[in-house]
Amino acid sequence: MKECEKNERSNRRQFLRRGVISAWFAGLCQAVGIWPSPARAAQPVAGLAGKALGPEFTYDLAQLRKVDPKLLQYRETGSLPLGLKESRGLVLDAEDNLYVAGDRAVVILDRNGKALGQVRLDDSPRCLSLGRDKSIFVGFKDHVEVYSPGGERRARWEKCGPKAVLTAIAVSENRVFVADAGSRMVHFYDLNGNLQKSLGKKTPGSQGPVFIIPSPYFDLAIGPGNLLWVANPGEHRLEVYTMDGEAEFSWGKYSLAIDGFCGCCNPVHFALLPDGRLVTSEKGLPRIKIYSARGEFECVVAEPEQFAKYLDTAAANPMGLDVAADSKGSILVLDSMSAAVRIFQHKARA
Repeated sequence: MKECEKNERSNRRQFLRRGVISAWFAGLCQAVGIWPSPARAAQPVAGLAGKALGPEFTYDLAQLRKVDPKLLQYRETGSLPLGLKESRGLVLDAEDNLYVAGDRAVVILDRNGKALGQVRLDDSPRCLSLGRDKSIFVGFKDHVEVYSPGGERRARWEKCGPKAVLTAIAVSENRVFVADAGSRMVHFYDLNGNLQKSLGKKTPGSQGPVFIIPSPYFDLAIGPGNLLWVANPGEHRLEVYTMDGEAEFSWGKYSLAIDGFCGCCNPVHFALLPDGRLVTSEKGLPRIKIYSARGEFECVVAEPEQFAKYLDTAAANPMGLDVAADSKGSILVLDSMSAAVRIFQHKARA
């Protein structure tokens, strides 16, 4: 625990220094995670007086968009169209059926893209998760609703507060964990929607975790051993807690190199593979990567140029690439700008 707290203080100091570095790169790691379009990918940075600083200050993203082919160990093998204007969340059930939250619905597809059903909603969903009985937990901006597998609404929980922006849900055997990017907290509920505690909540004398959330990306998941994984994107790391909120360990670092996380706040999404490894997703420079459970970088699933639409828009990455892993270890990426779920398989198995 002491080592965890020491690392946390150290990473927080590093985070402040990174803000200075980000300014010099002028768009490479901007505070809002917006990256320049290709037309601006190699331009001199203007000085305080509005004059160009010279070629030595020119920034060029082209080389960062390319990944060493040896590291790119997955290839795209398919795509499932969704028919949604805006999709925000993706989860899989035990049979590898897909549940996608978008527009004002949850769309259910089988692994081949065949429509299995749809749950109509009264508002736009932001995230979702499944209970063991396939109950569907849907997160809206400020509250959670629970639906039966057949689409009947069972419950509408109380609002999380005026600052709430819900971004992720994870359901265990007897608890529901909700990531609230607006309040920068993880809320712990029982299955009936009763709030039990909030991780990250500041109280007099508290020494709990601090979540740095510069933009509305804040993911979590339940992993092997009933451990709660939480992305702390402003600190560029993943943190692991017990079901009661006690810190276990963390890993991750800020770096422009492929083994780290860059920008203001990454990773924005992640998921657990069947063997306990993790797949992570980054915005700004969209990259999908694989890490061991203890944070050792292993390989790249997809490189930035495979998501050209996210690079070519003036408002790059208006929404992050949500990720999931099926029972065979294939990686599914929710590509909202293409209105599809893209499938990636390891080259040795594809």
